Order: sequence, then structure tokens, then C-alpha cells
Amino acid sequence: MDTPNSRVLVEAAFAAGSADPVDAAESVLSILRPVTGDEASSLMMWDESTHTHIAIAASGYDDETLKTLGDAYAGSLAHASLRRSGRATRISDMPKDYLDSEIYFRVAGSAGFGDGMSVFLFSAHHEYVGMLHMSAAAPNTFGDESAELINNLRPIVSHLCNAVAPRHVILAAPSSMRASLMDDAGRVWQIEDCEPSRVAESDGFATVLERFLRSRLSSTQGVWPIGNDWVSVDLTRAHHPFDRSRSAAMVRERPTDQLLGLSPRELDILHGMAMGHSNQQIAEDRWISPRTVTTHVEHILEKMDQRSRAGAVSAASRLGLLRLDGIEV
Repeated sequence: MDTPNSRVLVEAAFAAGSADPVDAAESVLSILRPVTGDEASSLMMWDESTHTHIAIAASGYDDETLKTLGDAYAGSLAHASLRRSGRATRISDMPKDYLDSEIYFRVAGSAGFGDGMSVFLFSAHHEYVGMLHMSAAAPNTFGDESAELINNLRPIVSHLCNAVAPRHVILAAPSSMRASLMDDAGRVWQIEDCEPSRVAESDGFATVLERFLRSRLSSTQGVWPIGNDWVSVDLTRAHHPFDRSRSAAMVRERPTDQLLGLSPRELDILHGMAMGHSNQQIAEDRWISPRTVTTHVEHILEKMDQRSRAGAVSAASRLGLLRLDGIEV
């Protein structure tokens, strides 16, 4: 028998199999809306590599509610109830004290929703891949038929979450290099066959990466401190692993001992020179004597075959020897 719900499932399955997974997720939510009566919905993917929930498709929720429906909801008692039920769960299916809970207020009450329905999603191998949420203003909007439809839809939307979720990112990087993919939100993914970049996880680097991604540059090169050492870093724009609205870059690093023989201290002094600091200021910032700075500057000029500080800075910029947070982008 051809029922409205069966037609919806066919349309959803067709949409899921005929488009980019993100486009497909948006299409599936649009297909469901006239049937379920929801006024807001979101498909939340579980990103195993960063241990966070990410909305791959959403409509009708403000940013704060959408954020709460991810990790905050996952850590709530409601989430535990959802896992135990294994089926689409509505507000009316929850214990009565749920209406007095903080998570209810944050995801429903404060946003003006009187009804909600959520379901846990698992892959074909029984791995957790995310959640589907729906909300409506009127209480008891989601009847038994809507709940049954969502239960039957689970394999389709679970497949979409699994298709979008990044595992090991495959990009071109020599296996001798450390490399990672990093986006403008500071999330980091491993690149296949490479040791992960230490730079990507270091303090302050997320700001550097964000500034680079806001620029018009397709790539840039510089150095970055790691502990008591420095490494050479290449930044190259790359496609985001699943979110086309965000930007990402590949971060590749290699030892700086391959670069003109400059020592970690000399690279640090070179950074001060690039910032336009005098020998006296460089010395004060680093708690060393001006005479020591002068000696380092002389060594830098000799190793770089330059006659002036300006010439050394200019050559360092061309050769990618300047600290990344001091480079003009």
C-alpha cells in the first residue's frame, strides 16, 4: 500500500543517494517538514576525530539552541534516555520531570518550542554517528505516525552522517613531514600516512591559521616555535572535510635545521628584526644582553650573506624564515 510515509521514505532515500551528503541532508529535512509539521530541525553528526557534534544540516534553530542540541544535549540525562529507547522519542515520551530540567529549558522552553522529537543514529556497524532533532511550537505536534516515520528514516540519515564524517583525511604530503588539516574553528584532523602536526595543536596557532584563511593567499611559509626548538611551516588552503561553509588549510612542518643553518635563537632574533625592534628592545624582550643580540645579528647576516638588517629580513621573507604571526597577509 502506497502511504504518505512510504512516499516520503522513497523521496528521502532518492535524495540521500543522488547528491552530495550535505546537500542531501538539507533535502531530507525539507522533505520531512510538510509531513511531520516541524518548525525546526537539525541533523547532528558525531565527529569521532574531534569528539564533537556538528550540525551538517539545520533549519529554524538559532545558533545558541543549535549549539546546545549538540554536545550539551549529548551530556544530559535526556540523551541517556534517548540511547536507551533506541527509537524516536518525543517530549511526551520523556519522564515528567524532564519539563523542569535545564536542558529542556535550553533547547525547547527558551526558544518557544512546545514539542520536540529526537532519535539516536547508528551506522550499519552499530557505531554511534549522530542525532536527528525536530521541534515545533505547539505541544503534541509529533504524533505516532511521525515517530514511526523517523524510526524508519534512521538508516537513511545515519548513512548521511557516516558519509560526511571525516576519518583520516587524504591529502598530498610527504610521509617524512608532519602534517594535519586544520579549519577556521581550530579543529584538527590527521592526514593519512603522516605524523600529526605539533604546530596545529600549539598555543596561539589557531589565531595564525584564522588570519591566513581570512587573507587572499593560497599558501604561505614561515617558522613557528615548538618547545625550545623551531620548525618550518607551510600553510596551504584545502577543502574542508565536510562543511563547505568553513575554510581549512593543510599544515605541514619540517625541521628548521635544513634552512641556512640558523639556530633557534637566531630565528627568534630574526623575528625581532622583522618586527622592526632595535637590538636593545630585542635584548630586553628576551632577557639577554645587547652585546649577545649584536653577536647573533652578525651571525644571521653572515649565514644569510646579507649586509644589512633590512636585507636579511627581506631575504628571510622570501625564504619563509619569518615567524608566521609576524608575516603580512
